[in-house]
Amino acid sequence: MKNEQPLRHHYNDLSWMNKKKLRSIKDIVIVPADKGGRIVILNKDDYFFKMEEKLKDTTIYTEVTDPTNNIQSVLSNFTQKLFQQYKITQGQQNI
Repeated sequence: MKNEQPLRHHYNDLSWMNKKKLRSIKDIVIVPADKGGRIVILNKDDYFFKMEEKLKDTTIYTEVTDPTNNIQSVLSNFTQKLFQQYKITQGQQNI
């Protein structure tokens, strides 16, 4: 009896194995609950539908645009000015 593991240890192993098996199921999503620190298992299609519905609520979320083109334009103008002021080489400008 001395070498027996506490029951809690076995429960944790069982819980871990169940979570691992659940994660291998491709048509479910395992997410933390909004309240209570619990885990919720949802059908993947239902989960994505609910998320899309939430994201469409413009009173809460606003769609953002990709700022990449704007940033590239600002940097290009900046490096062009630096080149014209002889502060960088043409090679440095084109990096």
